[in-house]
Amino acid sequence: MKKTHFLLILSLILFTGCKSISDVKGSIDNSYKLELGIIAEDKVDNFINEFTYRYSFEIARDDNISNISGFYKDTYWRTRLPFDDEASLGFEDIYNKVIIKGSVIRNRTSTLSLNQVYYEIDIEILQEGKRRFTGEVIPFDFTEEGKEFTVNLARNLRDIVEAKIIQ
Repeated sequence: MKKTHFLLILSLILFTGCKSISDVKGSIDNSYKLELGIIAEDKVDNFINEFTYRYSFEIARDDNISNISGFYKDTYWRTRLPFDDEASLGFEDIYNKVIIKGSVIRNRTSTLSLNQVYYEIDIEILQEGKRRFTGEVIPFDFTEEGKEFTVNLARNLRDIVEAKIIQ
């Protein structure tokens, strides 16, 4: 009887421990995605230049624009000071990275040019933080202030795209 209880308790501990480890590993909310809109091929560079200038990001990876499949760009990690709620979690620096993807939209024509290529623009904003005492850089869940910052950045980028649309 004691052996059965011991095995039952051990099984529960192992099962609970495994579940907790897998839940924690997959549950970090440090990425925000937003569809920005549709933009003409000849406006993409202008959008990228305005984004990098306005928000002080630098493009790290720039896959060539292709009017067949699309493009992929991402930035270097940009450092910012932590908000109060991030600092209270022990972070001394916060890093953000932006990924911009453009997918070709087929069969869309413009009154200005029948051969114009259009892209559906999507972004993903990632976040990591540097621990104050250890210097360890880790992804972590958005705090309220961090999420607000990220959502506002994404919406501002959407506004830039919407200003570049030719109908």
